[in-house]
Amino acid sequence: MERSKRDRIVHELGNHLGIVLGFTELVIDTLPEDDARRADLEEVRGAAKKAVALLDDLSNTPGT
Repeated sequence: MERSKRDRIVHELGNHLGIVLGFTELVIDTLPEDDARRADLEEVRGAAKKAVALLDDLSNTPGT
């Protein structure tokens, strides 16, 4: 069965967000707890997780 264009886009965006999340986690893990850059990276991580949740909602929405 062929996937819809929406499903392909959701899949590809999910792949890219996975890369963003993975590298963000790697960098956060290397920084000391008191490093000021952690807050910025945690913001990136939070935004990426919200985007993944939106993709999940989109992929579970009926339609084309």
